[in-house]
Amino acid sequence: MQKSIFPSVRACLTLISFALLLNALPCMAQKADSIPEEYGILINAKDREISGLCVMDRSNEGNIVGTIVNEFGIKIFDFSYSHNKTRIQNVIAPLDRWYLRRIIRKDMHFILENISNITYDHDVVTGMRSMKKKTNGDVEIYNRRYKIIYTFTKLKTAL
Repeated sequence: MQKSIFPSVRACLTLISFALLLNALPCMAQKADSIPEEYGILINAKDREISGLCVMDRSNEGNIVGTIVNEFGIKIFDFSYSHNKTRIQNVIAPLDRWYLRRIIRKDMHFILENISNITYDHDVVTGMRSMKKKTNGDVEIYNRRYKIIYTFTKLKTAL
């Protein structure tokens, strides 16, 4: 019987699996310079309601990236905050109008600037927006001009 110059199939698959694992290790490790935050979110606007999850990744430099998804896992929109600028991307079709995107961007800018600094004894009021922390720990943001209420509930993570 002639000996094959190729290693066995099992050896090849083992080497490929090992190489893929080594390649994926940096992706699986938690970044040391970021702090993930998870919130339950409820948005009320003119007898309409959107509820779901807001996941943010905050770096030590103050940059924030995140997404809001509804309870079915459908992405509502993505957002980013860097150098005092907020961007809204991948907006779901019913909200993808220039004037709605502008309102959401300005509201998210106000939220992202202030949500980590809010305390029970200090409400934040800027122009037509206000933010307060309720006694149950929820953070409520109110846009008085368009009568939009955002409620963020910090989710407890089990580690």
